[in-house]
This record gives sequence, C-alpha cells and structure tokens, in this order.
Amino acid sequence: MFGTAKKDIVGLWLLSLLVLSPLSAQAVEWQMSLQHAGFMGEASVAAGFENQNRWFGLDLGVGFSSDSDGKSVRQLNLKARLQPFIRGVGKYGEVILPYVGVQAMYTDDTAFFVKSGSEFPEEEYYDFTAIRFGIPLGMAWRNRTWSVYAEYVLLDTDLIAQYNTEAALKYQDITSASIGLRYYF
Repeated sequence: MFGTAKKDIVGLWLLSLLVLSPLSAQAVEWQMSLQHAGFMGEASVAAGFENQNRWFGLDLGVGFSSDSDGKSVRQLNLKARLQPFIRGVGKYGEVILPYVGVQAMYTDDTAFFVKSGSEFPEEEYYDFTAIRFGIPLGMAWRNRTWSVYAEYVLLDTDLIAQYNTEAALKYQDITSASIGLRYYF
C-alpha cells in the first residue's frame, strides 16, 4: 500500500506523535507557525509546542518548494530550539535573543536534493540524500499570542561539501535566512 518513502514519512509522523502525546496540556504551550525559507521550504506550515518556561520548543511541519525544473516538492520538517535568553520588555512582550537549534528536513523526492553543479569533482557526490540537517541561530519577539522570528541557518551537508571541495561553494549555498510567524493557543 505504501512505498518505502511513504512508510518513512508515516514513521516520522508516528514518532513525533509518540514524543508529543505524553506531554500534559498544562506543561506546554501549543503553537502553529508559518515560515519562509531557512531550508524549510519556500513556505512551511508547522505545529509544535514550547515548554512552560519557554526555553525549549519543538515544531513538526510540512514545507513546500519548487525544484530546478519548476516541479512542486513537499518536505517534512522537524525543528528543535533552545532559547535560554528571554528578556521582558514591559508591556511590549518579550525578546528572545539569541536562540539556537537543530532541524531536519526529509523529502521522498530525491531530485530536490541531488543536483550538484559541474564545478565539483564528480556529479552528485555529496548530497544524494533525502534527509538533511541544519543549525538555526535566531531571534524572536513575542507577546502572549504571537511571535515574529528571524533565523540564519547553516546546512550541514553543504558545509561538508565546502570543506571537501576546498571552499568551492558560495555562502548562499550553505546558509539561508528565514522569517516566520507563530501563533500560540
């Protein structure tokens, strides 16, 4: 019924539900988020939570992009963040600066991640994978209901490629800036 890639996506969703289900509704603050870029897709929609003290957050979502041929590509995104520096700014809410995290992106459309440029020693030698990881560094402003955030993300697979090719990649190939909006309920 399901292909191998579809089983992987279902498995990731089930694992996420197992992680989220034991959490008490009183111990976490649930959220929905929309994000643009940051290797999460041209547009990403996610659901997640922050713990009661708001120093840890986890988001699970779906990203939508287009590959180089203009074909629509969906990806599954998982992002965890540590945000230990939260400062109140009076009636204006809180500023979270900086926070750091780790994110994973998965797609069953391997064409989205494999096309290496011709300047590499061999075609597609470093990024032939459906799973990629990134390290976001971000800042956010939030009030009781909304949060606006910006992140700068380093992508690990491309960092390895840059090292292996002695800096053949440009910085825009290994980093991505993003902006997003979270709604808390």
